[in-house]
Amino acid sequence: QQSRTLRFKHKHNSLFPAPIHLIFTMVASVFCFALLLLVGTNVEGFVSTKSGSSSRWQLASIQRKDSLLEAIPRNENNEKEMEAGGIDRRRALTATGLAVASLWFGDTFGTDNPAAKWAANAAEEASASATSRTVLITGCNSGIGLEAARILARKGGEKIILACRTKQKAEDTAALILAESPKADLVPAECDLTSLESIKKFASTVNSGVDVVCYNAGIALNTAGEIERTADGFEKTIGTNHLGHFYLHHLLEPKISTAAGKVVITASSVHDPESPGGKQGIPASLGKLEGFSRDGKDFEMVDGNPYNGDKAYKDSKLCNILFCRELTSRLAQKNIIVNAFSPGLITSSGFFRYQNPVFSSVFNVAASSLFKVAETPEYGGAALAFMTTVDSTKGEFWDSAPGTSNKYKDDINYKGAFGKEFNVAQVSKEARDAEKGKELWKLSEKLVGI
Repeated sequence: QQSRTLRFKHKHNSLFPAPIHLIFTMVASVFCFALLLLVGTNVEGFVSTKSGSSSRWQLASIQRKDSLLEAIPRNENNEKEMEAGGIDRRRALTATGLAVASLWFGDTFGTDNPAAKWAANAAEEASASATSRTVLITGCNSGIGLEAARILARKGGEKIILACRTKQKAEDTAALILAESPKADLVPAECDLTSLESIKKFASTVNSGVDVVCYNAGIALNTAGEIERTADGFEKTIGTNHLGHFYLHHLLEPKISTAAGKVVITASSVHDPESPGGKQGIPASLGKLEGFSRDGKDFEMVDGNPYNGDKAYKDSKLCNILFCRELTSRLAQKNIIVNAFSPGLITSSGFFRYQNPVFSSVFNVAASSLFKVAETPEYGGAALAFMTTVDSTKGEFWDSAPGTSNKYKDDINYKGAFGKEFNVAQVSKEARDAEKGKELWKLSEKLVGI
C-alpha cells in the first residue's frame, strides 16, 4: 500500500544573524503550531465525503535528523475509512506540532538541549499513539462481535478489550483470536449485562483513554417463551440490550478519549415498522413509556403492555436508536462521535440460540440459501469494524439492503460495500422523536439508579 510519510529532519544552517534568526524561528514555529492546533479542533475539515473519498493523515515516522519538515496529507480515493485502525488525525497533528517545537528548540538552543530532546521524544510518543487505539467490544465471544474482534486483531495496532458475559468466554475468545493473530493485544474481561453489579465491577477495571466503545452485545429470547428477568429485576431483553449498555456507558463515558473518541451501537432495522423485518408480528413502539414510568423495574414492556418476546426485541432496538440520538445531543460539546448501525439479518450465528431449534434451522436455510436476504456473521463483523472508523457522521444509523454480503462475498472483509450499499439510512418516525429520547433517558437513569 502506497503511503506518504511525514518526516522531521533538521539542519542548523541559518541565513540570518543569531538574534534575528531567533525571533524569526520563534514566530514561525509558534504560528505553525497554533495553526495545527486550530485545524486540529475541527478535524472534520480534513474529511471530504464528495465522490466517496476521504483524506487521512499518515504519520509514518518523526525523526530528528538533518533536513526539513515535510507534512504531506495522504489521499485515498474510494477507501472512505474502510479499514479499521486508521491513523488518528488529531494525534498526528499533535505529533506534528511537537515536531515543530522540537525543530525550534534544536535550531535555537542546540539538539542536545533538554527542551529539544523532550520535544523530540514527545513527538515520537505522539506518533506511536497515533497508530494505535484501544477498542472495547461487548458480546464478542460469538457472532458479529467475534468477527469484528478478529478483523481488528488481524489489522494490528489495536488493544482490544473483550467484554463477555463470563470470564471463561472472554478467555476462550482471546485464545481463539491469538491462534490466528499471535501478536494481538487482547484484554479478556467479564461483563454480564444482566447484572448492574457485574457492569460496575467491569467498568472499574477499564482505564481512561478508551478510543472506541462498541455496545454490541444483545439477546433475542424465545418469541413464544415466558418473561425472564435480569439479576436486578428488569425484563431481560430490554434489561440487556438497552438498560445494561445504558448503565455501562454512564460508567465509561468519563474514560472515553475526547481526542477522537467513538461510540458504536449495534441496532437493527427492525426498530422501524416499515422495514421488512419490522413489519412482521407486532411492530416496535414504546408508546408513552408507561411501563417504565408506571411499573418501574417490574415493567413487562416499555409501553406498559403485557410481555411479548418478539416485540420486546424490536423495542430494545428502538431504544438503541433513541439512545444513540440523545447521546449525540448530550455529547455535542465533546469530541466523541456516536453512531448506530444494523448488521442485517444474521441467521447463522448463535443469536437465535433461544429460539426453537427446528424453526431456527429452517429459517436459516430459507433466508440464506433460498431468498438470499440474510447476511453472514463475517459481513456483520466487518460492518462493526468499519463503524469504528467512521467520523463523517454523528448520531446517524447505517444500514444496507438485505443480502448485501452475497454481492461482496469475494471481497476481503466486504470492503466494497462500505460507503456504498452500506451507508446512512433513515430511521423510523418514532426514533426521530427527540422528546421521547429525552424521556427515555430520564426514566432509564431512574431505573438503573443514576
